[in-house]
Amino acid sequence: MSSLFIIGNGFDLAHGLPTRYKDFYNYLLKKYPKALELDPSFGIQPSEMPDGSLKFNKEELVAFLINIISEVSGEDWNDFEASLGRLNFDNHLYSMSTLFEDEDDDSSDYRMAYRNEDATSNFYLASVKIKDLFSEWINTIDISEVESKESFEFLMDPWKDTFLTFNYTPVLELVYGAIPVYPIHGQQNSEIIIGHGEDDKEIINSFSGSEYSLSKIHSALRKNTEEIIKLAQEEFYELLSG
Repeated sequence: MSSLFIIGNGFDLAHGLPTRYKDFYNYLLKKYPKALELDPSFGIQPSEMPDGSLKFNKEELVAFLINIISEVSGEDWNDFEASLGRLNFDNHLYSMSTLFEDEDDDSSDYRMAYRNEDATSNFYLASVKIKDLFSEWINTIDISEVESKESFEFLMDPWKDTFLTFNYTPVLELVYGAIPVYPIHGQQNSEIIIGHGEDDKEIINSFSGSEYSLSKIHSALRKNTEEIIKLAQEEFYELLSG
């Protein structure tokens, strides 16, 4: 009789892998050490490359992302994914508004709204880069020295059992020879799924012109759990019928 195994991050941690969200935070600090020396601001923006693409200075980008995520998640980053649904850019927008607080004419509100729109458009471009950085980190996790655990080998049959895993590393396949394995959130060297689980929402704040881009950030960093569940069900039924 076959069994179904549902595998979470405790499995990778038990095999000595640095797969906590805190490890992601530490990776960013180690890979981009100058980020902590920078003062993140509303002025972050990408440069246009000769081919027309947009590219951020990595140190400035990491400094900005660490700042906005740590504000809601703390430096332990234990609730990293949930924090992506609670990002708050008000401090940056307020800092920008103070530079123009002496403006007082008929078009000052219009100009401030335009500045807010321009700044938050760049906030959007920067914020979605957290997915690329997360994938970059995941792909550095080395499992070549991981050894199998006899206690787990005793429980499973790599050919008959089915494995649903929320982990990003292929420990089940490469260390235990497990087949079939379904990675719910993707895997190393493939598309990685991360994000918060909150519903889309309309952004209402006191910074006119910022609402559209802030709503885009919230939506772009949302994990489409409905689609993930649907695909998982389809894959799961296929595995059972196979």
